[in-house]
Amino acid sequence: MKKLLHKLVIFSSMFALTGCDLLAIFNHGENNNNNNNNNNNTTTPAVITSVSVEDNKVYKIGDTYSSDGIVVTASYDDNTEKVLTDYYLTVGKITTPLNEEVNKTTPFNRAGAYSVAYRIRVDSKSYFTDVHVDIASGFDTEGYVLQTIEYANTLVFNQDEVVKDRLTNLPLLIHWNHGDEYYDYNINTNTLGISFVLRKEGDGLTDYLETPLEADATYTLILSYQSYNYSYQFTVGGNYYRLNASDITNIQTDLDDDISPSKGNVKMLIIPINLNGNYTDNWTTQSLSNIDGYYFGEDEDKLSLKSYYETASFGQMNVSGLVTEPYNETSTSLTSDLIEADSSMNKLFTLISNAVEYIRSNYPQINLDDYDLNDDGAIDNIHLITNFNTSTYANQTGNEVWSTPLWPHKYQTGSHGTKTSPVANVYSISAINHVKDGVTAIHEQGHIFGLDDYYDYSDSGVDYIGYADMQSYNIFDWNSFSKFTVGWISPYVVTGPTELTIQAASINGDCIVVPADPTTFSNSAFDEYFLIELFSPYGNNAVNYPKNGEYKGSAWSYYSETYENLGNYGVRLYHVNAQLYTWGSSSFVEFDEHITGNEYIFKPVDNNAYNYSRWSYYQDYADYKQLAIIQQGGTDTFGNTSQNVRHFLSGADLFHQGDVFTFNQYKHFLTKTSAVPTTMNNGETFPYKITFTAMSATQTTVKIEYV
Repeated sequence: MKKLLHKLVIFSSMFALTGCDLLAIFNHGENNNNNNNNNNNTTTPAVITSVSVEDNKVYKIGDTYSSDGIVVTASYDDNTEKVLTDYYLTVGKITTPLNEEVNKTTPFNRAGAYSVAYRIRVDSKSYFTDVHVDIASGFDTEGYVLQTIEYANTLVFNQDEVVKDRLTNLPLLIHWNHGDEYYDYNINTNTLGISFVLRKEGDGLTDYLETPLEADATYTLILSYQSYNYSYQFTVGGNYYRLNASDITNIQTDLDDDISPSKGNVKMLIIPINLNGNYTDNWTTQSLSNIDGYYFGEDEDKLSLKSYYETASFGQMNVSGLVTEPYNETSTSLTSDLIEADSSMNKLFTLISNAVEYIRSNYPQINLDDYDLNDDGAIDNIHLITNFNTSTYANQTGNEVWSTPLWPHKYQTGSHGTKTSPVANVYSISAINHVKDGVTAIHEQGHIFGLDDYYDYSDSGVDYIGYADMQSYNIFDWNSFSKFTVGWISPYVVTGPTELTIQAASINGDCIVVPADPTTFSNSAFDEYFLIELFSPYGNNAVNYPKNGEYKGSAWSYYSETYENLGNYGVRLYHVNAQLYTWGSSSFVEFDEHITGNEYIFKPVDNNAYNYSRWSYYQDYADYKQLAIIQQGGTDTFGNTSQNVRHFLSGADLFHQGDVFTFNQYKHFLTKTSAVPTTMNNGETFPYKITFTAMSATQTTVKIEYV
């Protein structure tokens, strides 16, 4: 008896929109016909090729950046230049001499060269550039006298942490005697002759610098430099534990043994397909070569499926495989027109089977058994790309192409072969016009690893995570919930009042799980809790953040203006309700054990239907959300069906230093409708107040206390 978690999902729920086509759906009346040729013999005006900025203002420590008085110059294709007076300018990332990110409201606290990124719009076109500004009073401290030295921020250390490991990035505030200017250094134990000693209260002079910290013990960290000593006393917080991958009770492959393993050597088989029929294009040598780069490229400036998932998994996955030559389907019963019109999917399944058998017969060097790592008689990761053009079909027929057989999607044929002769079961299929970069393949591979879509299929505009995710809008890294479901991360799980410091989620996978009642928490992603992650431009997020005044990655040709107010970093705080249920004697009951056999397991909560009505038992859970960002401003615009509100993630939705979360203030985010709960969806009372006491682009300190 097979486990049915994903087999009970209707076909359309597994489809994935690419970003450009999702934009088209939101703009049904948009006319993209630009074939307006003008052959009049008129003089072609010069075209801007680049824009530069000059800033000659004098800044000193304590000032903040101002764009007043800058000079903007445009360079044209006829080799002329012009100082612009009519333009729209946005100041982006400001980078310190140590490559730290600050904003316009941050006073300069270090002398040296800062970099300021700009976005400049001229005649409805955007240009990206940067400028260097010098802050007076350099690093040369020769002849200055050290006044005081202290830790710049409150230091928080956690149970089992080794303090010595943190000292390489310990922030110090050093005051010199020249106008009381100060310089904020990142130092290590060998810098400037600074030394450290860690004492534990009650143990005399024993040094614990390289010893894991104990819960509830009090320590004193002593800094020594020249004749100065500075001491900092702290108590190690308890009331949390690190949930290691080996301790997670259930991951995606436990719930559905048909999906692909997501660790180790993961092999991909990509088969281009030529179909006869209407609405098709021709594969070219260049387009086929591009596919290989989109899947297996290693250029750090170009996103590929391989680079994305090896980064997202923090090196726990090694992606390899190949792109075959195109398979030519010659059967008159399997034309593009007939496959597209077959809602039963049987013709598509036959096409997929034919393509696999062609590879088996014509590529003797390929051992398909190598592509079946879990030995279930099915190829783990197979991607098929037809020459069908979904845009041509939609434009010429006026028919809705979304959720039809040749639209990009993940689904499964239900077939299984043998270990030595595996077939296609779970598959991804795409169309030739969707292969413009790697993002469609990356998104569909997320489904093959077991993830749902996080956007609403009904075209309502509802998206509970603000479209800021690879499984929503084909952008950014996987969120921490997604990574938790496949066992890539080891979250901190809170069991009571505590204080924790975590790094940015895309750096090392740090995140905090806060269940209302830790005694009922199942030690898996498939439960109900609040989830805290620091969202910063590192790892896969860096592809979609500006760098040196420019945007990397083709995704930003769609999204640069959509997310221009995202800011440099902030905490994404989610409510997660991914509880598992099984059939009891007469009803569905929560399932919190490890799946070891062939139980029927159901996950009734989903994001992709605003009004949930698949089966009768889902009605009990129709108002729940699988994953929802708690918008810091308090207004739920992501769950609003009105097109007149903002549905895309902004910096205003992120929690920043000093912000506080309480259940009563944000409980309306827990439901899809206007109903305001008094408890968590599972009936438990959430007892904590969460305060973000310190934050930077690389780490945040979170204080959790009883309300």
